[in-house]
Amino acid sequence: VKALFDVSQGTITGLNSVYLVSRDYVHALPKGERKYFRPAVVNNSIVDGLLNDATYVFYPHGKSLEIDSEEALLKKLKVFAADRLLPNKAALRKRSRIKPDQWWVLSLPRQKLDAVGPKIISTYFGGAGSFAWDPDGRYIPIQGYGWAPRTDDIAGCEVAYLALLNHPLIDTLLSGVSNNLSGGQWNLSERYVNHLPLPKLQPDAPLTEVLIGIGGTLGKGELPHRDLWSRTVYQAYGLKPRV
Repeated sequence: VKALFDVSQGTITGLNSVYLVSRDYVHALPKGERKYFRPAVVNNSIVDGLLNDATYVFYPHGKSLEIDSEEALLKKLKVFAADRLLPNKAALRKRSRIKPDQWWVLSLPRQKLDAVGPKIISTYFGGAGSFAWDPDGRYIPIQGYGWAPRTDDIAGCEVAYLALLNHPLIDTLLSGVSNNLSGGQWNLSERYVNHLPLPKLQPDAPLTEVLIGIGGTLGKGELPHRDLWSRTVYQAYGLKPRV
C-alpha cells in the first residue's frame, strides 16, 4: 500500500460528543448553519463498502467558512452555538492544539487531507467491507483514514482497488500485517495497512475495468457476482482462484 497510496489519519475534533451530530439534527438547523456541517466517517459509516451519512461533524474550516471571532460565531451559528458549543466552552478551551480565543475550532482539522478531494476512505477498525469511495470528497474521516494515490500511474483506478480491499481475501492479508481486536476487527491505521500487499493495477487494462465495475457495484450498495469477484481478485494477486 505505501508504494501506491498515502494513507492519512482523519480529523481529530478533540471532543466528539460536542462536534458529532446526527443527519436529522443538521436538517433541523437553520439553513444558514447547515453549511458548517459535513458528513463524517465513524466506525459505522461504512458497511459492505457503502458510505452512509448518518453522522455529521461541525467543520468550520475551509474557504468562506472560517470564523474569526466569538462574536461572529454567535451570529452565524446561533442555534448550534447555544445548544452545543457554549454549554461546553470550558471543556473546549482545555483541548490541546487550539488557541483559547478560537475555542470552537477542531483540534486537528486535517485540511490537507480534505483538499485531496475524491479518495478512498476506511474506518479506523474493520476489514473487508470497511473501505469506500468518496467521489466528491465531502466526507470528513473522524474515526477513519483517507487514501490518496501517490502516483498518477494509478489515477482512475481507485474504485478498482475497492473491489480488492472489500473482498474477503483482504482479511487473510490483514492477518499478516495488523492486529486483531475483540470482535474480529483489524486495526486499519497507516502503520499497519502500509504493509498490506496490494498489486499495482494498470489503467485501461481489461482486469482493471472488471474491478472498476465490481467496485462501482459495491458503491451502489449491491453485492457483485461472487464467482466473478473472487476470480478477478485472485487474478489481480497472481493467485489461483478460489471459487
